[in-house]
Amino acid sequence: CDDSEILDFYDWLYEINPNINFEDDIEDLIENYIQSNISNNISINAIAKSAGISRRTLDRRFKNSTGVTVGGYLQRQRISLAKDLLSQTDLPICEVAWNVGLSDPSYFAWLFKKEMLVRPNEYRKIVRAKLFSNT
Repeated sequence: CDDSEILDFYDWLYEINPNINFEDDIEDLIENYIQSNISNNISINAIAKSAGISRRTLDRRFKNSTGVTVGGYLQRQRISLAKDLLSQTDLPICEVAWNVGLSDPSYFAWLFKKEMLVRPNEYRKIVRAKLFSNT
């Protein structure tokens, strides 16, 4: 990770709360940061470094609090947003990938299929068929 990623994270933290106590609120901060920056290429290593802890410690603390690692949480949020975009927009798959913070559409399609058991374009067809059959 580079220093600009760390500075971006710090800027975001202080923008939402100038009196932030990072040690006490790390899990909530990470969740909020991911949700607010999901379309960016989020670096978990940069978040850990900015917190002054190792990625392993960050994952352990986050998992103890939430039941999932930071990477797992980020992946779930990306898939959730992708499902919304696929069902509510006509964006091409490559733009959906970009909007969920993944620059490689092939990786996005692989990840989506791994999680949802169907390719993104198939998911869009299934969801839209259900929407139109219920009207």
